[in-house]
Amino acid sequence: MERLLKLAKMEIQFGTDGWRAKIADTYTFENVRKVAQATATFWKSEKRKKLECYTWKPGTYACTYRPPERGLVVGYDARFLSEDFALEVAKVLAANGIPVFLSKTITPTPVTSFAITERNLSGGVMITASHNPYRWNGFKIKMEFGGSSLPAITDGVEEELKKMTRENISPLTTPKAPIEEIDLISPFFDAIRKKVDLASIEKQAYKIMVDPLYGTNVGLFKRFLPKANVHELHGYRDPLFGGLNPEPIDLNLRELMASVPKEGAAVGLAVDGDGDRIGAVDENGNFLSSHEIFCLLLWHLVKHRKWSGGVAKTFSTTNRVKLLAEHFKLPFYETPIGFKHIAKLFLTEDILIGGEESGGIGIKNHIPERDSLLNALLLLELMSVTGKKLGEILQEIHQTIGTFYTDRLDMELLPTHRQRVLTCLQQNIPGEIGGLKVEGSSTLDGVKYLLEGHAWMLFRPSGTEPLIRIYAEARNRDDVKKMLDRGRTIVEEESHAGATKG
Repeated sequence: MERLLKLAKMEIQFGTDGWRAKIADTYTFENVRKVAQATATFWKSEKRKKLECYTWKPGTYACTYRPPERGLVVGYDARFLSEDFALEVAKVLAANGIPVFLSKTITPTPVTSFAITERNLSGGVMITASHNPYRWNGFKIKMEFGGSSLPAITDGVEEELKKMTRENISPLTTPKAPIEEIDLISPFFDAIRKKVDLASIEKQAYKIMVDPLYGTNVGLFKRFLPKANVHELHGYRDPLFGGLNPEPIDLNLRELMASVPKEGAAVGLAVDGDGDRIGAVDENGNFLSSHEIFCLLLWHLVKHRKWSGGVAKTFSTTNRVKLLAEHFKLPFYETPIGFKHIAKLFLTEDILIGGEESGGIGIKNHIPERDSLLNALLLLELMSVTGKKLGEILQEIHQTIGTFYTDRLDMELLPTHRQRVLTCLQQNIPGEIGGLKVEGSSTLDGVKYLLEGHAWMLFRPSGTEPLIRIYAEARNRDDVKKMLDRGRTIVEEESHAGATKG
């Protein structure tokens, strides 16, 4: 009875990008089969066939319905038992009469997504928890266009899960449709070769340091650039990720930051555990955040490739992107956090580039999906086109729009205190933060204070972890620190007040 009550409370829930949970806690073979069954049931339903997205006027990409008989692809990352979880998903899908194309090897998420469009499949599933700690795994659903599932999809799957609990429905496990193991990486490799000038990159004599953080991209940079001087850190599978979280942020890239100047490398490139988020280090060993990488890619696509289209960013991403879009006279869009919102814009508008603070960036003429490998190769292409290092190019950007500093603070926050903290922030807007005047606020996703000089501060609960994230951006590094310190104090005080009242 207790177990059923837990499920009735929706122990299995989809966040900003799929379902994630701790292995052997909620993430069990039994629950993975249930999610796979709910996915199969919804995929075959009339509800999916009638989704609004299939009637949208195409933007950069089209959302075109493909019946489940076209098949689903199943990929998996380098986490503990990921290949075993993927096989169980494949069996359940096949038991529901859906043909399955199962990856032969560990595969980056964008490679799995690309396979959907390359084979004209009905969709896909990726077994991964992305950048979460090693104890976690996850279940990402991909749609026909090769991108993150829209809310209507995950809502439909959650409804099927509720129905399974109410009616005590068990997953089907005896395959009726074929399960075919296939190579997903080779077709992806052939496509990327046509999209990036790999030859010009390989002509450069400089050393390139890469850090796949023990994840899905181990060995892939050397495969794409066999003639380049590529040196790889952490280039083997480790389900414990060397004790780090496989997220390409400065805290986890200390070794790469030290190695670039020590080895005389021109650049350091890093990707997260499933290969859809990027981090970078300049020639001096300085960490380049996702905000700076977004600006570098936008700069390259417009100034050198002469591409056009809209620029889309999520709520927690730097205002530098907006200022650059204005500089280039390009349409600008801001969305709630989660790449699924960026994906929707790719489907409904002509979007050149879209990205998020966590390092996921999608590029026109590829797939409406984050792809760290393509982003990294484009950064190398930018260096080869200009003959400059990333730090030098970033200075040119700063001369155009000014210098900004951005940082983030993550704090543990009980779900029971979450709404109280957000309500307080929304109802008690301060006159200033860190000495900067507050000029307005926005609740598009969380609570954001808009400050003078294009500065801002955002409070938002994580969609995948029991955290509240505090973001700050200003033109002065000290101002950012003051803003985050003030934010920490506010959250601690309100959380303590909530605990006292509780």
